[in-house]
Amino acid sequence: MLIPAMFERIKQLWKKSLPSEPQDGPVSRWASSQFLRHRLGDGGTYVIEGQLQEREFRAECGPSRRPYISGMEFRARVDLALPPVGKVVLMSRAVASSLRRLDEQESLPRGLDEEVGWLTQLKEARWEGPDAAFWKDYVVRADEPDLARRWLSNGAIAFLTQGDSEVAARVPMVVALMRGKCYLRLEVNPNAEEADTLLALELLEQLVDRALSLAGRSSRGI
Repeated sequence: MLIPAMFERIKQLWKKSLPSEPQDGPVSRWASSQFLRHRLGDGGTYVIEGQLQEREFRAECGPSRRPYISGMEFRARVDLALPPVGKVVLMSRAVASSLRRLDEQESLPRGLDEEVGWLTQLKEARWEGPDAAFWKDYVVRADEPDLARRWLSNGAIAFLTQGDSEVAARVPMVVALMRGKCYLRLEVNPNAEEADTLLALELLEQLVDRALSLAGRSSRGI
């Protein structure tokens, strides 16, 4: 998924642990380690709820709700309880390409107006520092480009550009900061044994921590 080398490291780590039954798989054990509630549904679906970094957290895995994601989709939301001071969207090239194709259609699928609007209503954000591979494989849009630069830390960018990032660019993934919340959407690889979801959760944790850290330095939020 995101980083093949890390994918293998995490997969081997979980294989050395308890047998990976559906009710006791890697994501379930991650939820338990974070003191989150993990509820299984039918056909590989599940819901995770509780407090992540002392903020309201909800995630679910189920059939995709978006045309730019095929098969199963993992989606997560963390309510940062911060003022809605700006919007930042990080998306893989796969998502950006899909949204451009949708924008060319005569009518949009229901509920996609905001996401397609990211391409026209938010500015493309670029700044010096990230490796060229990051800009090749990912797109960043924001209403305040400086907010994007401050939120997307060097650690998060390094996380995204390790290993074969070109593979990651083909995987539909969105991480967004808006409305005082942090959102994540990811196309789930059914053969990844949940390692791709664990990596996405690790990235989400980094970005939540970054947002809260920035908010602590400013009287107006992030």
